[in-house]
Amino acid sequence: VSMQVFWCRTFILPVSMVKKCESIIRSFLWFGVGDAKTAGKVAWAKVCQPKEEGGLGIKSMQTWNKAAILQLGWEIVIKKESMWVRWCNVVLLRNIRFWAVKISSTSSWCWRNVLRLRECLVRNLLYSIGDGSATALWLDPWINGEALFSRYGTRMVEDADIPLNSKVSAVIVDRQWV
Repeated sequence: VSMQVFWCRTFILPVSMVKKCESIIRSFLWFGVGDAKTAGKVAWAKVCQPKEEGGLGIKSMQTWNKAAILQLGWEIVIKKESMWVRWCNVVLLRNIRFWAVKISSTSSWCWRNVLRLRECLVRNLLYSIGDGSATALWLDPWINGEALFSRYGTRMVEDADIPLNSKVSAVIVDRQWV
């Protein structure tokens, strides 16, 4: 299991690899040996459901892989104290917000996959603004999962006369708009 966890947290596994691995698991589950080619007795999606929902609680590799990569993105967002997060901030982000960094042709395959999953990550985040000093006003997706800059563009930043790198605390003080 630890080998699977390592690879799932490192790469988005190719679909063909996931299908082959799950095929081997299904075959073992139903027949106990090798690579049997007959159909399973229950749909794989049902087997992968939690036990409380009638499944066997076997994790779908594809879902597990996506969740593991999303966790990497989450660790960057919360600025988890880890060597990997520090390295990402220094080497990959270079003082650009995680939400604002562009996917470039020079990005590694792994990094591109983390960045591509940002949309999925942001749909599942709930921002707690607090005093607003940790949230970027224009670049973080703190309003309904979307960054103000993405929605309104450069013109809005210019019209508001509030710098692009401003924090939410620049416009909200003591829970009031200023």
